[in-house]
Amino acid sequence: MNTLWLKIKVWTKIVVTVLVTLFVLLFIFTNRNASVEPALNLVVVKYEHANILMVLLITAAVSIFSWWLFRTIFRTIRQLREMRHRTALNKLVRAEADRTAKASMLQTRPDSTPPGSP
Repeated sequence: MNTLWLKIKVWTKIVVTVLVTLFVLLFIFTNRNASVEPALNLVVVKYEHANILMVLLITAAVSIFSWWLFRTIFRTIRQLREMRHRTALNKLVRAEADRTAKASMLQTRPDSTPPGSP
């Protein structure tokens, strides 16, 4: 029974992958000569009649890079917060260890009352 579900899962993945690949190839084939009529102004280059696939590729690349940068910034901020928290915790642990070491070095006074007296 377990192998049946595994086979279904594998064949589903294969079918979905083939369908997505066919869709992408059909999209590229259909739009290979399509162009954008207004000029495409990038920071460095200006395209008068830009190919639509190039526009989509550039848009996807910029989007992926932006998301990666956004994620990296927030991950770095989180790591800095964790580092500050760990540093503060280590300081507290060291201070507590120092206090216990000093307390253990203190001498205790002997009782001034003799044993057996109330």
